[in-house]
Amino acid sequence: MGASPVAHDPDTLALVDAWTWHTINVNSSSTFEDAPYNYGKLDFTNEMEYQPGSPLAGSVLGTVSNVNTFLNTLKWKHSPTGVMMLHASKPTTNMESLGYGWTWWRPTGDNSTSPNFPDLKSNHWAYNWWNWNSVAPFVKTVPWNSIRLDVKEDITRMEQRVVAFQTPEMGRGGPLHMHTASGKLIVVLTNEAVYDFTTFVRTTDGVQRVWAGFSFQGASNSSTFNITLGAKTTSGVTQGQFETMLAPFTVQWWYEQ
Repeated sequence: MGASPVAHDPDTLALVDAWTWHTINVNSSSTFEDAPYNYGKLDFTNEMEYQPGSPLAGSVLGTVSNVNTFLNTLKWKHSPTGVMMLHASKPTTNMESLGYGWTWWRPTGDNSTSPNFPDLKSNHWAYNWWNWNSVAPFVKTVPWNSIRLDVKEDITRMEQRVVAFQTPEMGRGGPLHMHTASGKLIVVLTNEAVYDFTTFVRTTDGVQRVWAGFSFQGASNSSTFNITLGAKTTSGVTQGQFETMLAPFTVQWWYEQ
């Protein structure tokens, strides 16, 4: 039954702003297009998780699928918001932590040692890099009130995504970005496929730009976190474009300097 009684009553449906979903063990293909049952309303995921034993929990596929799920919600569902992974921290005593949390913490009284966290002391925490690699670029580098820009893709691909943001007026970027310059472009590219993917990023306004790139991929440690890709310079001479190759199951972030 779920929300059907509300959705099928015009009086109650008129009071609904959006539908929210709790997703379990689903990859980004489930968010690739509007749900047929949203009754003309916005819909987005407000909680998602990968259960123990799922091929998405603690895997490179799960990391990039996590990102694509969020990007698809913004791009295809035209949602103003969404949630990538709800739980900021989960305990080492609960294996659900692998596909739930941004971090692990060892609770009081847990004296066991984990092969993944042999040095994690009681009452301390450590990043869950499988999920933190998905979440960190958004929470750390995209200012509050950033505007999502319309991006034209040459071909709509289910496993590769490109989404762009523009930084807001200086002072409106939240506590981490009070002094971030306004009007700067941020481009995120993903490759959820098993093969390399080469693409071009192009702007059409003829403005010369310098881009700094960084790569992320899921891992049990920080070895694939925020790997620098160097700088690219674009101008009207090159039609404002640069080429980049994404390895399988990776996410790239490019920031206008």
